[in-house]
Amino acid sequence: MYDEVMHLTRSMVVVGGTPNRLIEVPDTTIRSVSRIYVPKTFLSENTDNIALLLLVHRWPTNNPSIDIINLPTAEPNYDSVYMVLGWGRFFKGGPLAGNLMHIYVKLIEREKCQEIVPKLQPDMLCAGNESEPVDVHPCAGDNGGPMIVNETIYGLVSYRLGCGQVSMPSVYTDVWYHMDWINDIIQNSCPAKLKLPMLALIMLSVWQTV
Repeated sequence: MYDEVMHLTRSMVVVGGTPNRLIEVPDTTIRSVSRIYVPKTFLSENTDNIALLLLVHRWPTNNPSIDIINLPTAEPNYDSVYMVLGWGRFFKGGPLAGNLMHIYVKLIEREKCQEIVPKLQPDMLCAGNESEPVDVHPCAGDNGGPMIVNETIYGLVSYRLGCGQVSMPSVYTDVWYHMDWINDIIQNSCPAKLKLPMLALIMLSVWQTV
C-alpha cells in the first residue's frame, strides 16, 4: 500500500493563506486531500518521514498569500543560511505560536553531526546556529515545517534535539535525497491534469476533522 498511496481514514484538509493559525482571514483557502503518497520505507514511528499530498482542487492563482515553493535541483549548500518556519512552541515547554514564526540556521557537517547523533540516517540533515548564545531551533509543534533558501525547500523539520539546548543540533529530512521518488510520483502516479501544481511540498497547516 505504501508504494502508491496511504488511504485516508479521516477527512483531511490543507489550509493556506493564513499567517495566524487561529484566525481566518479573507485570503484563507481550504483544500481537501484526496491521497497521501509515502515512500516504501515509510513507518509511522520513523523520525525522518516524508509524504506528498494530492489535493482535490488546485490552489487559486490569484491569492497573494499563496504560492508554490520550488523543489531543489541540487543538494543543499552548507554555506547557505536557511529559514525555518513553523507554528510550534516559542521555547521548550512554552506556549504555541499564533502567528507563523521563523528562525535562521546553518547546516552542520555530516561527520560532526554523526558524533552527536550516531543514528543519523542518509536522508537526514543537521542544522543549528552554533554562534547564538541561546538555542535557535524548532520546538514541539514545528514538525514538518520547511527549511528554505532562495524560495526553495531543502529540508523538513524531523526531530527537535536542539529545542532548549544550545549545544545540540536539530534534524531535518533531506528533500533533495528524496527527489527521485518525488519526481516519480509526479510523473507516474498522478493524473496528467493534476501534475506538479497540485502535488507540491508547501508550508501549510494540515487539519484533520472527524
